[in-house]
Amino acid sequence: MIEFNHVSKWYGEVIAVNDVSFSLGPGVTALLGSNGAGKSTLMKLVTGQIRPSSGEVTVFGHTPFANPEVYRRLGYCPEIDAFPEHQTGRAFVNTMARFSGLGAGEAKRRTEEVLVEVGMAERAGRGLGGYSKGMRQRIKLAQAMLL
Repeated sequence: MIEFNHVSKWYGEVIAVNDVSFSLGPGVTALLGSNGAGKSTLMKLVTGQIRPSSGEVTVFGHTPFANPEVYRRLGYCPEIDAFPEHQTGRAFVNTMARFSGLGAGEAKRRTEEVLVEVGMAERAGRGLGGYSKGMRQRIKLAQAMLL
């Protein structure tokens, strides 16, 4: 569950989000809007990358900013990637699984499952530096689907 209660976010004099309130339960949700509408700011608030200037954001009943309890349960596929280019896709996804708190066996099992789901199981042994943009997107999606 994601909840925003009268959330606003300012960047200096610029208002990115102004008095937003909503709640989202399980399921698929799309976030649409024109450039500058506040979509990226909302995602940064949900993922705990930034704090709201006012109001309250909760994810799974917790404030997400600097909160490992939220990070362990939240899958996120950022728009910009910063992969370790020397690492394979499989090793990267497995590392993210371990960072999320999965034990070695469970991390390996989930890694293989999500790689199959995103159509990357056969190519996941290649170094990330040699991946196309689409392949990189699939690996980001795989790591977001681990939990």
